[in-house]
Amino acid sequence: MDKVVPETLLMEPFYAQGDRVFITYNESFSERQWSIAFAEDMVDDVRPWLKPYEHVSLICEKWNKEKAALSLLYKNRQMKEAKAGLRKAKALLIQSVCWLNHERVSLLAFNQHLKRFRNKPINGVERIQFILTHDHYLSFIQLCAIMDELQRLNERIYLLSSQL
Repeated sequence: MDKVVPETLLMEPFYAQGDRVFITYNESFSERQWSIAFAEDMVDDVRPWLKPYEHVSLICEKWNKEKAALSLLYKNRQMKEAKAGLRKAKALLIQSVCWLNHERVSLLAFNQHLKRFRNKPINGVERIQFILTHDHYLSFIQLCAIMDELQRLNERIYLLSSQL
């Protein structure tokens, strides 16, 4: 399915005005998220923000697989390749935070959305802003830590909701 990237997802380094993506369902959910930033937020088929536990769990699994490859790129000082992987990982981070708060990703005034989100890591606003504005190794390290926290937060939210 050929889609024009909606205005709500236009933000550097992800998309610019007029960008188009081709979304196919030949790959798994997590592979689609890795290959096309915010794929599910461009279509109304899956709506992962309505069932965040399942989908954030899949994102965290994908991140845990890709983290080792990214770490190796940084270790070998392959910065261009690492930057591309970091951009994809940043998209996973944004999706996870939005979906944990039962919201579709919108990058318009994202910092304002982030501030009002109930479910986010400790000092999440400052840490996520740091990750989104930097492309170096320290932002990768911070991204690793915050994705681990999001995985635990997702589990906690699920456990608390199942006890009600």
